Amino acid sequence: MLRAVGRSMNPRRGVACWALMLALAGCVDDSDSGKGATAGSAPDRIDLCTIVTQADASALFGNPARPQAGTPVLDQNMLGECLWTWDSGSSNQLLQARVWSGARYYRAPADARSLGFVDRGFIQVHPLGGVDVEWVQTGRTVSLSYSSVGPDVPGAANRTEAVEALARKLKDRL
Repeated sequence: MLRAVGRSMNPRRGVACWALMLALAGCVDDSDSGKGATAGSAPDRIDLCTIVTQADASALFGNPARPQAGTPVLDQNMLGECLWTWDSGSSNQLLQARVWSGARYYRAPADARSLGFVDRGFIQVHPLGGVDVEWVQTGRTVSLSYSSVGPDVPGAANRTEAVEALARKLKDRL
């Protein structure tokens, strides 16, 4: 069977089929994404560390922040990521900011409260885990998360107002 298919396939047709399959793979219906990817174009990348700055993270931490490497993300719709951390050896604080192309990345948990500064957004406080803020802005999903662990830092829930204030700044800077 393979031999028959191999002999009957025109090499030019095979290349054309592969080209068509690759082109179709890039055609994503992202109608809710605003500036999202379209066939033949990449979404606009955002250098989030110039928007959520080291000074912002240091002010939130009450200690000097340093950049933290993120995990490689293969989804081309991640437009930007910035992570800041502070570590004392026994305690750690982490601030994560991400922007995704498309409102489809937005998922509000049932127990979260609505944000007052956007139409679609939430803030969720986990007493032990941290503070998560997420919203949709110009067809993009924006998230800001803060966590702290250890005896040398206040619990993340104690930074809720500061995280929400930083989220407002991020919204205005985007």
